[in-house]
Amino acid sequence: EDVPYGYTYELWEQTKSGWELLSIDGDTTKTDTQDDDTDTAYSKVSATVGEQTASTPHAFVNKKDSTVVTYTVDFDGNGGEGQMTSRTVDENSSFTLPANGFTAPTDKEFDQWEVTIGTNAPVKKDPNDTVIITANTTVKALWKDTQVPVDPTYTVTVITQGNGTASASVPLGPTGTAVRLTATPASGYRFLKWMVLEGIVHVTDDAFTIGSTDVTIQAVFEPIPHSHTLTHKPQVDPTCTEKGTEAYWECTDCKKLFADANGETPLEAPKEIPAVGHDWDGWTVTKEPTETAEGEKVRICKRNADHKETDKIPAKGKTPAKEYVITYNLNGGTWDGKTGTVQITYTEGTSIKLPSPTRAGYTFDYWEGSRYEAGASYTIYENHTFTAVWKVEEQKTPDRPTPHTGETTYLMTWVTILSISMLLLPLLLYFKRRVW
Repeated sequence: EDVPYGYTYELWEQTKSGWELLSIDGDTTKTDTQDDDTDTAYSKVSATVGEQTASTPHAFVNKKDSTVVTYTVDFDGNGGEGQMTSRTVDENSSFTLPANGFTAPTDKEFDQWEVTIGTNAPVKKDPNDTVIITANTTVKALWKDTQVPVDPTYTVTVITQGNGTASASVPLGPTGTAVRLTATPASGYRFLKWMVLEGIVHVTDDAFTIGSTDVTIQAVFEPIPHSHTLTHKPQVDPTCTEKGTEAYWECTDCKKLFADANGETPLEAPKEIPAVGHDWDGWTVTKEPTETAEGEKVRICKRNADHKETDKIPAKGKTPAKEYVITYNLNGGTWDGKTGTVQITYTEGTSIKLPSPTRAGYTFDYWEGSRYEAGASYTIYENHTFTAVWKVEEQKTPDRPTPHTGETTYLMTWVTILSISMLLLPLLLYFKRRVW
């Protein structure tokens, strides 16, 4: 058919009943692009139906409106200089964003495109990204601050092994930075050299230039040769609580220490003598405890009388009264119907009166242990034994008539017997007392 301007013909397929469309080849659409009535769009289509091929299968031509719609894509320099040509793009076509063609403002550089399609929200895109154009579009250049290259810096570390101090004029810097080194030796030492431990630099006249690596440099010191002038330091004896030190020698110049007068055995420090500790004397009670209050005791160090130690003595508390036994040895006598040995228990501090026992043919003399009379008072503080001491009652002699002549022999016999009795009686009493 004749294809009117602005229309597209589409070829549709339909097979006869009982046939199956297997494939279709050829251009199934055709659009007239000329504004006249003479152009005709032809399309030769080949369809495979079942096992037969027909060059003109059943087909229908469907006309539809396909008026071409286009939109403009404009470029905004956003402060940049120069121009970029606008583009005309068909509706729903894919548009590839070009590279930036503007000259950047001062201290700025291109970052991204900001794309605004119609009334849609802007989106950020990079060159060579694609967008679908559905309305007039503005592509605005976005700028960012120019990144100024920063030279890398390298650290400078200066160390020592003691015997002095060292430092650098700067702690870090970029390549080409000049660094000056300073070394200060300790007393008795002198500076020897600089030793580069890390990095590649050459130290000349205490200075070097930073290269392209971190740097570590060591200051080396050495002792100043000299003859030691030694001073004897006497031994410090230890005390109870403080350490002492053994004798040593010290150089008045370099302050080094030695264990001998010739300076051949160096010392890091004087050799210590341990504290001897306290040598305590016995405890002395300075305050006696009571039933309710604590007492106090003190002891003094034999090595140093100023060193004292005090301690508490616990309160006695209330203690039960003590009891003691009083024993009466009646020694053959009788007391209150009792004979032999009588024992009675009393509380400490009790005061008693000593009893008066009896014995036939004897008179009670005293209580032995020590010597107490009957009825004497005695206060009890310990166990005690009292032993009764007796004396024989005197025998009365009956009256006799004066002897007559011829009775002289009888009288003399009587006098002799009486004299012997008087002599034996004290001896008898003495032996009885010892036996009892």
